[in-house]
Amino acid sequence: MNDMKTLSNNTFIKKQVLLIGIFAFTLFSTPVLAGWDEGVAAFKKGDYSAAAAEFQIIVRQDPYSFAAHYMLGISYEELHKDQLAMRHLQKAHQLNSRSVNVKSDLGRMYFKVNDFRRSIEMNREVIRADAHNTEAHKFLALSLKQVKGKRNALRAFNDHR
Repeated sequence: MNDMKTLSNNTFIKKQVLLIGIFAFTLFSTPVLAGWDEGVAAFKKGDYSAAAAEFQIIVRQDPYSFAAHYMLGISYEELHKDQLAMRHLQKAHQLNSRSVNVKSDLGRMYFKVNDFRRSIEMNREVIRADAHNTEAHKFLALSLKQVKGKRNALRAFNDHR
């Protein structure tokens, strides 16, 4: 139970750091689009419906906005709209395939929708970039268990390391 609480805290901290990073990146590198500040504020307050509505506006204004697709994806995930979350996280990954945060969130989403092979692939990419990412290790192990069974999952997980 403490492991899940630690993972939940790590995810919360990661999202807060990401929000600050995206805000700074957007502030200094692209024109501010209508609705960005409102979307970020709504997300921080936990009003994911309002956040999703604001980020939808931005995606319509700029379909190539990595940050808007990413924030829309994680807003939809919080609303348990997994297929919409997946669509926007995949678009964010397409726009910025180097983002470890997007890969991590996609790895988790693939697991949630029972696409274990893609979850394995994505979580392995995350671990190659960030060997200490506990969430990626967790979802890699859980996905391997689903694909290979209990007996072979541990061997496959250790082979990966």
